[in-house]
Amino acid sequence: MRALTTLAAVLGGLCGFLAPAVSSAQAPNLLVNPHFDTDLSGWGDPLFVGWDGAHDAGSSPASGSAESFRFLDGPNSCIEPLFQCVTGLSGGTRYDFGGQIIIPHDLNQTTGGQGAVGVHWYSDTCGGTLIGSAFGPVVDSTAAGGAWTASDTAGFTSPAGTTSALIVGRSCIFGVGNLEMFWDDMFFRPTPAFDPAVPALDRRGIVLLALLLAGAGLLALRRLAA
Repeated sequence: MRALTTLAAVLGGLCGFLAPAVSSAQAPNLLVNPHFDTDLSGWGDPLFVGWDGAHDAGSSPASGSAESFRFLDGPNSCIEPLFQCVTGLSGGTRYDFGGQIIIPHDLNQTTGGQGAVGVHWYSDTCGGTLIGSAFGPVVDSTAAGGAWTASDTAGFTSPAGTTSALIVGRSCIFGVGNLEMFWDDMFFRPTPAFDPAVPALDRRGIVLLALLLAGAGLLALRRLAA
C-alpha cells in the first residue's frame, strides 16, 4: 500500500511538471508576412496603408505593424486599406482568421471609428466573382480603450465553390475628421480537424515520461517479487 501511495505522489508531481511541456497543434498560417516585421510586403495598397515600426502588438522593438491614417475623411464610411489574397482554397472547409487591432487615443484622432478583420470569398480569383463575406468582432475606438484587441473568428465554413479569399483589415470612421488605426499578427488558416489543444511533448516531457514508465515498471517487478 505504501508503494502505491508513493507512486501516486510521484505521478501527481510528474504530471504537474509535464503540463508546461504540452503545446497546441495548429495549422500553418497561409498569410505572407503576417506580423509586419520589417515592411508590408504581400499586403495592401501603399496609397492607403503604410508600415509603422513604433507600434507592435507584442511590444517587440524588432517588429512593426500596418497603419492606416484617414485625413478629414468620413462620415460613416468604411474602407479596406489592408488586404492579401490567398488562393488554392476549397469550399465547405472551415477556416480560422483574424488579427490584432489598435485605435490609439492620441492627438492624431479627431473622431471615432471601428476596425475589423474580414474575409471576402471568391469562386475564381480575388476581385472576381464574390460569393460571400465574413467579419470578426468589431474593435471600437471607445470600447477598446486604446489597447490592442483581437478581431478573431474560428471555424468559419467557406461557401461552396470557394477557390480564393481576400483577407482584409476594415476601417470605419464615424464623423468627418482623422482616424488612425493599426493591424498586427494577422492569420488565416484551416481549422484543426480535432481539438486544437492536442498534447505534444517536448524533449523534457519525453524524458520525464520515460522516467515515469521506468518507475512504474520497477514497482510492478517489486510487487511480483514480494
